[in-house]
Amino acid sequence: MNAKKSVRLLVSALAVTLCTSFSALASFSPVHSVVFGPERNNYDDSFKDHGNKFHISYARENGVAQIIVKQHSKVIYTKEVPSLGRYYTMEIHQIVNNDDGRNFYIVQSKDSEFAYLMGYDERTKSWQTYTDARNYYSPVAGEAVHEGITLHYGDLGVYHFNNLSDQYHWYKLFWDNKAQWFGYKEGAENRRTTYFNSSLVYNEQYRPIYAQGDYETYLDMKSISTDTDKDGVWTFTARKHETIMESDILTGEGQKVKYRVDTNKSKAYIYDKSTKQWNELTMHSTPSTEQMADSVAVNWACQQHFGYFIGDLGGAMARYAADYKG
Repeated sequence: MNAKKSVRLLVSALAVTLCTSFSALASFSPVHSVVFGPERNNYDDSFKDHGNKFHISYARENGVAQIIVKQHSKVIYTKEVPSLGRYYTMEIHQIVNNDDGRNFYIVQSKDSEFAYLMGYDERTKSWQTYTDARNYYSPVAGEAVHEGITLHYGDLGVYHFNNLSDQYHWYKLFWDNKAQWFGYKEGAENRRTTYFNSSLVYNEQYRPIYAQGDYETYLDMKSISTDTDKDGVWTFTARKHETIMESDILTGEGQKVKYRVDTNKSKAYIYDKSTKQWNELTMHSTPSTEQMADSVAVNWACQQHFGYFIGDLGGAMARYAADYKG
């Protein structure tokens, strides 16, 4: 066999091997997320799904909390669930299997009362609950354990973590095409929790701006919209998003905020809707806990708009800049 033919065969074999390997690795991506709660004053929403339209709601019927699913206005599924906790808030995350385009739904409460992985089975024409997070044993010790279902670097799984004891455990979920159901693989070991450890920090659309407790906050760079830009004073709006730590999924629609930057004075401000006033943000020393996310957000926006950070935040900005990997 001549050398050129050998090379061609080796390249072909390698290509087949790579294609086979990657096709066996299912990955998932977020599609659409909503938050039900008092602030939104709504406990139902609709989702488009390959020609179907599913309406998912949380309701109390005769004192019993239920998840209700409708298909084109017809009830096709009900599930009794624990009542929502003190925040009275829940989330629905529509995700897609990147291998076959099939959609699934993470339906869970903010306080970890329940977390389900649901979806529509086209073969049986029925709605299914594939996974209940409460059925997975948590090896994480302590009372302040947060549990749920999320995506982490494209993997789908059930998580348990305790930020107080800095422990995290993960069950990876995988789609078994033969069984038409989800199986799981247990995480090899407990590990430490880590802020800004997800695919979001590699996404050029988002920038890390704050982390505390169980949650992280990101700025959506594509949401930045100029109101006015004249004589060195730039006024703009932008949207901040929250997510559970180590998750690829941003929660809900986010929060829209208005900022102003005066490059002549090297100062920045945030607009307070309640008082209808502009409040100055700390940019040249370490901001308070209350201001940190907004001060960091302004810096990221300034870098995109002007090409530089307006302040070092007492050294804090360098840490957030290092957290972004895109």
